[in-house]
Amino acid sequence: MLARPSGRTGDAPTLAPLGATRIAADGSVAAIVPARRAVTWQTLDPAGDPVVRERYWVSFAPGEVRSCPACHGINTLSQSGEPTPTNPPLALRELLADWEP
Repeated sequence: MLARPSGRTGDAPTLAPLGATRIAADGSVAAIVPARRAVTWQTLDPAGDPVVRERYWVSFAPGEVRSCPACHGINTLSQSGEPTPTNPPLALRELLADWEP
């Protein structure tokens, strides 16, 4: 199956660019991205202004699924003082619940 742009994923902010996805309540993010194409991402504030811009590009293989429990790696606590998450990412569950192949 090929990844395809589907507009904004979930309830992304109206001011977000095409292809945007929201950050779930637990801080996780899930998106369907094109395979074999370098992608990068950035977080936006509610007004649509950039907050964090990633400094690298990543490519994904067809069918590849990646998961990340927290941004920037956790040694003992996250940037907000929380321990490493152990729950399944909420954003992935929400994306799969809305999936229409």
